[in-house]
Amino acid sequence: MGYASKDDVDNYLGRSGSEILNIPQIVVIDRAGMIRATSGGRGGDPALEDENFLRTLINGLLNEGVSTGAKKK
Repeated sequence: MGYASKDDVDNYLGRSGSEILNIPQIVVIDRAGMIRATSGGRGGDPALEDENFLRTLINGLLNEGVSTGAKKK
């Protein structure tokens, strides 16, 4: 969950003032702070609005770098 000004959102999405802003705008950010998927703007993936697709994506990201058999302290 986050907040940004309209100008910041438009700049990020590459959206001109005449384009309609679709809601919700979904941005998936991994543990390293890298944007891995977006739903809006040019090149955005509308499949992120599908719960099963989003769950699969997030579960995959949560499992990245997790080794099986690692012991927790």
